[in-house]
Amino acid sequence: MSKDFYCDEVLSGRTPVRVVLETDEVLAFHHTRPFWPVHLVVVPKAHVPSLIDLGDADEVLLHQVLAVVRRVADQVTREHGACRVSTNLGGYQDSKHLHFHLSAGPPFGQQPPVSVKGVVVRDGRVALLRNERDEWELPGGKLEPGESPEACVAREIEEELGLAVEASRILDSWVYEPLPSARVVIVTYGCTEGEIMPAALSDEHAEMEWFRLDEVGRLTMPEGYRRSVRAWFTLLEEGTR
Repeated sequence: MSKDFYCDEVLSGRTPVRVVLETDEVLAFHHTRPFWPVHLVVVPKAHVPSLIDLGDADEVLLHQVLAVVRRVADQVTREHGACRVSTNLGGYQDSKHLHFHLSAGPPFGQQPPVSVKGVVVRDGRVALLRNERDEWELPGGKLEPGESPEACVAREIEEELGLAVEASRILDSWVYEPLPSARVVIVTYGCTEGEIMPAALSDEHAEMEWFRLDEVGRLTMPEGYRRSVRAWFTLLEEGTR
């Protein structure tokens, strides 16, 4: 590949691109070989070697490039709920022309992460947490390498609520899309408490509350969580018969 793909191919017109935004000094376009579902590139039209080597350019051009990066990143975030912005340097920079990648969604070919959640019921009420999207969710989190799902949910609930629990029974699993192009495999467990302790909310969530089963239906939350809550209540009730 050319050492400056952008000057030699894109800006010369030899390689056609789908333009997103263009000014007199800057071009934003769809990546010709995307690595993410949304993958855009922003480049100065003048040759600038890299972020730390502006060559014959000056800070004014860099500010113009960043202004376009901001506009495009804002558009991606509004349309897809999130945006990554990155640039490469040194051995990581294949094309020796300053460029910013703006992307959303998981890299192509990458498996979605696994999040293990727990249903904890005490005195006929289930513990739920309110997240930054103003949704209620079950406590739990990302499965770490080498960790069992049962150990994961116990660790996460201790970190988020200060409760000591044991994963008793797997309840459900499904693929959740919290943001467009962002997919997570959710696995839920019914959990039982050991020593009963007061719940202590961590700074990961805005609010924690214990809800009756008949209150869960009116909450803003993914249906998969609601399904898991109902399933655990049913199993607990059957166990007491």
